[in-house]
Amino acid sequence: MSRLNELRMIARIAQMYHIEGQRQADIATHLRISQATVSRMLKRAQEEEIVRTTVVAPSGTYADLEAALRANFGLS
Repeated sequence: MSRLNELRMIARIAQMYHIEGQRQADIATHLRISQATVSRMLKRAQEEEIVRTTVVAPSGTYADLEAALRANFGLS
């Protein structure tokens, strides 16, 4: 499989999983590949920056400041 086709497949699997909410087993069945392959491609989607995870803290919270204080003072 060419790199471009591989990236297309990874993007499609990521879309099915993250946007459409399909389970890995269902994606595997639909695409006629193993569930292990789906799992590996989802991991590759993150490595290739096809999928990015962003945490948005609610307004009025200071998650970054809290993390820095925990790190500075050895808190858990």
